[in-house]
Amino acid sequence: MNTLPLFDTHAHLDFPEFEQDRVTLIQHWEAENVVGVIIPGIDVASSQRILDIASFSVRFHAAVAIHPNHTLSTTEDDWQTICGLAQRDDVVAIGETGLDRYWDDAPFNGQIDMFHRHIELSQETDKPILIHCRDAWDDLLPILQQAGKLCGVIHAFSGNTEQMQKCVELGFFISFAGSVTYRNAKFSHLWEAAKEKYGSRIDG
Repeated sequence: MNTLPLFDTHAHLDFPEFEQDRVTLIQHWEAENVVGVIIPGIDVASSQRILDIASFSVRFHAAVAIHPNHTLSTTEDDWQTICGLAQRDDVVAIGETGLDRYWDDAPFNGQIDMFHRHIELSQETDKPILIHCRDAWDDLLPILQQAGKLCGVIHAFSGNTEQMQKCVELGFFISFAGSVTYRNAKFSHLWEAAKEKYGSRIDG
């Protein structure tokens, strides 16, 4: 059993792949001393499902948002629903939101508009924000630098050392996901960023 308390800031437990084994997962996390798990929303439907799933365990916590790749199908009524859900005491964060130029699922201007809305919602509710950024650092960082007071997590960080340092200076935690373990040299910027943050404990 792991004796160090762990907190998972990003687990999409509402996805159908987890439908049959959530109880097993809870038991496993209890054994491994996982004290908390944030389940982020990606659209209105998932944000609503998450509130039910979060009631399965005191370790589960809900976050609500529109993922950037889902902004094209989002209506104004959808956004108002997210705003209403965000006011609930059992919603602990705003996310997953951000910008994505890798996939061509939604017009980028629409992503930017929705990202600004999420930032304002985070500030209005005084709840942390969970940020997704893929191939859009030159767009995202200026927005964060001009946004004012914010806190939260940069999920599955994919940038370089300089970009990481700017995020940290703005008050964000950095999440290194599975890609930091990939041996392909195209991920070397992640190894260097992780080494800068964690020193000799990381070996690319």
